[in-house]
Amino acid sequence: MSSPKRLDLQGIRAFAIIVVLGFHFYPQYMPNGYLGVDQFFVLSGFLMCMLLKRAEKQTPCSLVSLFYSKRFKRILPLYLLLILLSMIALYSFFPDTAIETNKESATHALLFLSNRPKTVQEDYFAMLSIAIDIFTHTWSLSVEIQFYFLVPIIFIFARKLSPKYQYLYYGFIGIISAIFFISLPPSEAFNSVFARMWQFLIGMIVYLLTTSSSESEYKLLSTEDEKYNLLLDDVNLGKKCADPTLTERVSNYSECSKNILLFSLISVISCPITLPPSILRPLVTIFTGLLMLISQGNKILSNRFLTYIGDVSYSLYLIHWPIYAYWKLTAERDQLGLIVALLASVVLAIITFETYEKWYLTLSSTNIGILVVMLYFMSAVLINKDEISGSLYEVQKNFSRLDGLNENMSIDDAAKFNYEWNVNDYENLYTNTCIYETTKPRTPLGWCNHTNLTGRYRIATIGNSWSANHAKLFYQECGHKAKSILQGSAYGCEPLYPSVNAVECKIQFDDFAKRIENEKPDYAFIISRFITIGDKIPDNVTVKDFDHDPIYQVMKNQTLNFLSNIKYKLYILDAVPCPNITYIKEIVPMLKKNTDPAVIDVTMVRPFGKKTFTVDVRKSTVRGHELGAHPKILATQFGCSSSQVYRILKNNRVDDGVVHRQSPGRPRTTSRAMDRNILRACREDPRCTSTDIQVSVTSPNEPMPSRRTIRRRLQVAGLHGRRPVKKPLVSLKTGKLALNGLNSTCPGDLESGLITSGAPNRSSICSVLMVFNGFDVLLAPDMLLSTNVRRQSPDFNPIEHMWEELKRRLKGVRASNANQKFAQLEAAWKSIPMTVVQTLLDSMPRRCQAVIDAKGYPTKY
Repeated sequence: MSSPKRLDLQGIRAFAIIVVLGFHFYPQYMPNGYLGVDQFFVLSGFLMCMLLKRAEKQTPCSLVSLFYSKRFKRILPLYLLLILLSMIALYSFFPDTAIETNKESATHALLFLSNRPKTVQEDYFAMLSIAIDIFTHTWSLSVEIQFYFLVPIIFIFARKLSPKYQYLYYGFIGIISAIFFISLPPSEAFNSVFARMWQFLIGMIVYLLTTSSSESEYKLLSTEDEKYNLLLDDVNLGKKCADPTLTERVSNYSECSKNILLFSLISVISCPITLPPSILRPLVTIFTGLLMLISQGNKILSNRFLTYIGDVSYSLYLIHWPIYAYWKLTAERDQLGLIVALLASVVLAIITFETYEKWYLTLSSTNIGILVVMLYFMSAVLINKDEISGSLYEVQKNFSRLDGLNENMSIDDAAKFNYEWNVNDYENLYTNTCIYETTKPRTPLGWCNHTNLTGRYRIATIGNSWSANHAKLFYQECGHKAKSILQGSAYGCEPLYPSVNAVECKIQFDDFAKRIENEKPDYAFIISRFITIGDKIPDNVTVKDFDHDPIYQVMKNQTLNFLSNIKYKLYILDAVPCPNITYIKEIVPMLKKNTDPAVIDVTMVRPFGKKTFTVDVRKSTVRGHELGAHPKILATQFGCSSSQVYRILKNNRVDDGVVHRQSPGRPRTTSRAMDRNILRACREDPRCTSTDIQVSVTSPNEPMPSRRTIRRRLQVAGLHGRRPVKKPLVSLKTGKLALNGLNSTCPGDLESGLITSGAPNRSSICSVLMVFNGFDVLLAPDMLLSTNVRRQSPDFNPIEHMWEELKRRLKGVRASNANQKFAQLEAAWKSIPMTVVQTLLDSMPRRCQAVIDAKGYPTKY
C-alpha cells in the first residue's frame, strides 16, 4: 500500500524559505528571517534520520554508501550548476571589483568550505549588507554537507542502543553541541558544524518520536521506481513514517493547538523588531521540532501552494542570492528593480525545478556521476579563467619589463591591465606600511597602525572597506604630518550607524567609538560607503525637524561621541574621488571612437544630487546619448532623474565638440551688441543697478530691455548681484588729525615690521604711507584725505594677515592666566621670521593695483 506524503513538512519548508527571502530582500521589515535557515537544519536532520533508518539493517559500508548516494544525487547537480552559471554571470555582468572576492568564495563553495572560520569583518551579516559575495548563502549547504560526514558515524553507534537510550544518546550529543555554540564567539558559532549539530539532532529525535520500533525495519528497495522515489525524498519530504497508531496519536492534538503553535512561530520570526538571537534561535529551533511532531494533516501547512513552494525551495534558495547581489551592486536604490529581482528569482526557481531538477532525478547513478564530474571540472576551470588566460597572454607577448608595460601598448593592453587591477581589488587593500592586528585569517580589514611617520599629529581613519581602500592615499598625503595613523575598517558596517541593524555591525559600531576614545586623535576621517544612512528619509520627517528620524538621532549621538574625543576636526567623506563605476567599462569603447579625454574624465565623476549642470556635464550627457547610452543609464551615471536627462537632451546639442543651448522658441529681446553693452556697463561701474544699466544701454533703434532681462544676461556672464557690506571711510577730521602729527609718529625704519591695525591712529597712517611707498608714489595730503582711498580696507592692511599668522601659531596653545597668554603672544610674535613680513610688503603693489581695478570693491586678497 502506498504511503501518503507528509505534506505539512513541505509547508514548514515553504515558510522557512519565505522568511529567508524576506530577510535578504527586505531586512528592515523581517530582521529575524535568518532563522529560516535554522528551520532548514531541523528539517534536514529529520530527513537524514529517515534515510538512515531505512538502511538500518545494512552493513555499515552499505549504509554509508547508500546514504551518500541518495543525498549527493539530490544536492550536487543543481549546486554545481549554480556555481558554474554564477561564475559566467560574474564575468559577464558584475563589476570587475567583485571578481576576486567571488573567485575565492567559489573555490570554498566548490570544496564545501564556505563556512570556514571568518573574521568579524567577513561575518555573514556584514557580507549580506554589501552583497558583494554571490556565494555567501552557500555557508548553510557547507554546514549540511559536513554534517553528512558525521551523521552516519553517530547513527551507527546509536543503532547498537535500545530506542530508549538512543534518545539519551542524541540528546547528550545535542547538549554538548549547544554548549559549544554558546561558548564560541558569534562569528565562529554561526558557521561551525559542531556548533550546529544540536539543530540537526532535534530533527532526528523528532523523526524517532514519530516512529515505533516495529517500523524501523525497512526492506532494501530494488526496483527502479522505488529508487526514483528515494531520489525524491527531499522533494517529497517525509513519506509517512508511521502506522495508524501514529495517526491516532497525532489526531489527539486539536487543529487549534497546531495552528496556535504555527502562528506563534511565524509571528516570532516575522516580527519587524530585531530580537536577540541568543534567545530566539533555540526557541525557534525547538518550536519547529514540536510543530513537525504534531503538524501531520494540518490543512494550512498541507495546502497546494505552500507544498509547491516547499518543492522548489532548494532551487529558490540557491538562485535568489546571486540575483539579489547583482541588484545590490548595480541598482541599489531602485526599489522597482528589487521587486523584479524577487520575482525573477521565483520564476527561475520554478523553471529550474520543473526542467533541470526533475530531469536529473530520473538519471541513473552513472549518468549523474558523469554530470557531476563535468560540472565540477567546468566550474574549476572557469574559476581559474584569469590565471589560464594570463599565462597564455604572457606566452604571446614578449615583455621587456617585469610589470608587463611597454611603449607599444595598445588600448586593449591597457584595458587588460586595468581589468587585472580591478580583479585584484581585495589584495590591493593591503598596504605594507600598516601593522595589522588580525593575522589569522589574513585580512586587510580590521585595525592596523601605520609606521615610518615623521609628523606631530595623531590621525585616525575609520569606515568600511573604503577606509582600507584609501589607506595608501592617506599615508602618502598625511604621513609627513602624522605622528600616528590608526586605520579601522569593517566590512559592510558604517561608523555612524549599525548597517541594516545587523548584530555584528552593532559590535563594530561600539568598537569604532571605543577605539576613537582610546586613541584620542587630533584629526579623524570617516570614509564609508553609506548603506543604511543612505536610505530614504521617513515621510514624517521634515528638513527642519529630525527628532522623529531614529537613524539621524543615532548618527548625531555617535558623531558627538567622536567629537568629544577628537582634538581638532572630524571629516566625513565619500570616496576620493567618487567614480561612476558602472561607466568605467565604457572608457575603452569611447577611446576607440576618439572621444575627447576631457569628456570621458567628466563622465567618470558623478555630481550627486546636482540640479544645475555644468557645460561639461551637459556635454557629456549629450555625447553619451549620441554614443548609444540610454537616458536611464545616463541618469544613474550623473545621479539625477531621467526627466532631467531628457530635459538636457532636449535643450542642448553638440556641434564640433561645443555644447549649444537650443532656443526655447521665444524671440530674443536684445541683440548681441546690446548684450555686450550691458556687460560693458556693469564692468565699468560695478555699483550700477539694473535700472542704471537699462538707462545707459537704451537705444532708439532697439526696444528697451527689461530689468529682468538685464539681470539674466549678467547672471549668464557670471556677474551676480551679490555685493559685500561696505566698510566706512576714514573721516576727513580723523585724516587731518593724523596728518598733523605724521612727522612725529611715523618710525623712520619701515622694515622694522611693526605694523598695527584698528581705529585710525598713528600707526595706521604710517601703514598707509608704507603701502603707497611700495608704489614709489609721492602722495599729497589732499590725496591722502580723499574719501576714495579706503585706509581701513583689509586689502591695504597687511597687519590683518600678521594677526592670522599669530593666530595659527597659537592654535591649541592654552594659558592659565592673562600674563601667561601675553607671554605666549610675545614669544610667538618674535618667532615670526622677517621673511613673512617681507612677503607681505612685496605684495602691496599688487594689492593696490587690485583695489584700483576693482574700484574699491573687495579683491582676492
